[in-house]
Amino acid sequence: MTRAAGRTDSRPTDLVPRAFVGIGGRGPEDVIADGQGRVLTGVEDGRVLRLTGLAEPGRAGVETLAETGGRPLGLELLPDGDLLVCDAERGLLRVTTGDGTVRVLADETGGERLRFCSNVVALSDGTVYFTVSTRRYPLDLGVPPRRSGSGGGSATSSNTPAPGGCCA
Repeated sequence: MTRAAGRTDSRPTDLVPRAFVGIGGRGPEDVIADGQGRVLTGVEDGRVLRLTGLAEPGRAGVETLAETGGRPLGLELLPDGDLLVCDAERGLLRVTTGDGTVRVLADETGGERLRFCSNVVALSDGTVYFTVSTRRYPLDLGVPPRRSGSGGGSATSSNTPAPGGCCA
C-alpha cells in the first residue's frame, strides 16, 4: 500500500482498474462509497442501488438496496451505516442499509411540501442540512432547510437560486 505525502491514515491510494458496470437503471445522480468499498447510487425509477465487487474485474454485482417510491438524488451515509436520501418527490428519507426500510424524516417545512429535495450532508453532532432546488415548478428559489440533531427543524432562505449541493 502506498501513502500520499502527508497522509496519516491507512487508506490505499492505488486506483482500481476502470471497467464499465451496467446498473440496469437510468440517471444515476449522486454516488457514494461505503466503508466496505461498495458504491451506492439512486436511479430514475426510485431504486437505490448498491454495487459490489468493483475491485475485482469481472465480479461486479448490482443489487437493489431500497425503493423510495420517488426520485432519489443526494445521498449521505451516517455513522451507523444507514443512508440519508434526498428524494425529489418524497423529501428527506432514511434508508436502513441492512434491510432497505425507507422512512420519511421530512417532507414539509413551514406547512409547505418539500419539492425537489436534492442534496444532504450530516454533521458529526447529528445535525442534517439538505437542499431543496426549487419550491415551485419551474425552477424558482432554493431554501436549504436545517434539521437539528434533537429532531427539531428550521428553514432559512439562502436567496440562492437552485442550490444543488451542500458540504460541511
